[in-house]
Formats: sequence, C-alpha cells, structure tokens
Amino acid sequence: MSTFQPPLTKAAGHLELTLHRITSGDLAGMFDGESTVTFDPNAPAVSIDSSALSGASPEAVRVVNACAGAWTEAMITNSDYGQRLVIYEEGWDNISSEADLQRMVESWKLARAYGLFNILVMHKISDLDMAGDQKSRMAAMARSLLADSDVKVIYRQDASALKVTMDELDLSDRERALIKSLDKGVGLWRLRESSFEVANDRSRAETPLFDTDERMRTLDITDEDATVLAGQGQS
Repeated sequence: MSTFQPPLTKAAGHLELTLHRITSGDLAGMFDGESTVTFDPNAPAVSIDSSALSGASPEAVRVVNACAGAWTEAMITNSDYGQRLVIYEEGWDNISSEADLQRMVESWKLARAYGLFNILVMHKISDLDMAGDQKSRMAAMARSLLADSDVKVIYRQDASALKVTMDELDLSDRERALIKSLDKGVGLWRLRESSFEVANDRSRAETPLFDTDERMRTLDITDEDATVLAGQGQS
C-alpha cells in the first residue's frame, strides 16, 4: 500500500536528494565551493569551454549549463554592457535542454531590446529535431529560432542533409542550384528575401583557430578509417 505524499513534500524530497549529490554525492567538488573562474562581464569577449564535461553525467552537464546560462544571461540582458555577439557553437546540444532553449527563445525575441546579434551554429537543419518530438513544445520553440533568424548561412552539405535544408528553408530554384555546387568555405547567405554567395577569407592568424582537421593529420589513420571519418565530416 503506497503512502500519499503532498506535492510540496515530494518536491522537497527531490531537492534534498539533489543537494546531497552536489555536496557529498557523485557531483561533489563541482558546485559546493568558490568558483575557480572570475566572471568579467566587461571583457571584450567571454568564451565558455565545456570540453571538460565530456563523459560527465547528464545531471552534471545540466547543472553546469544552468550556472553558465545564469552568467551569460546576466551579461547579455544588462544594457550597461553594450552590444554583444552571442554565439552558440554546438547548437544541437543547446536546444536539447529545455532551460537553455527557453533562454535562447527569449534572447531571439528580445534581441533588439538587449542589443544582441545571436548566432546558432548547427551541422544540419535536422539538428533541430533533437529538441523533441515533432509536435512537442520544445520542437516548436526550436523551430521558432529558425523563423526568427533574419540571416541564414548555408554551407556545403551531403545529399541526405541537403534535401531537408532546401525544403525547410524554401529555397528558390536558383538557390537550390547554387547550394549544390558550393566550394569549401563558400556559403549561401540569405538576408530575408535576398541571397548572396559569400567566400570566407581568413587571415593568417585566424586560420589555425578554425583548423578542425589538426588531429586527423597527427593520427595514423588507415584508408578505411579515413573514409568513415570523411563521411561523418560532410554534414
């Protein structure tokens, strides 16, 4: 026979267990002490590197995202800090969290009021599906980010991703033909109803910063492995 628990009692129990994990459980040492990083909202650029969370539990990742999100929100919603570029480098990961997604939707809707230019980077349009089932609230929120973006930049994609991209963005016949023949580093920029073919021109200082193939060149990879990795890198 089960014992009835009032909603507040049940919620308090969940909170107690969560705090226990953070202070003396499997998440101890991550959030129960002074921060080792000084947050400077007046810095010209702030980068949050989450690579150390690789292999961490989903709960740890969510708590870190909540803390980082609070920092970011305090910075970008304060008019004293001027205009900002806000870049979400791994869009597929950001939209999988309801709290992060809600924060992003607000940032997109109030971009002018906050003085922001938001940039969401995704491997392919179908990454939006990671927000949830097609008819779910999170899926609708993710799609709203696409609809509220006046600027869309599309780079070379493999055939499987290309069809979804063309249909989702309702590209014209000219744009469809152009996107199929884009060279590496050349993108189709759509600014509302206009579109342009734009080539990236990186400086000598910028080139190593965007070199994502460095590990490919330092590893001893067989032809078979190279084929698999090259296929994954097309999207």
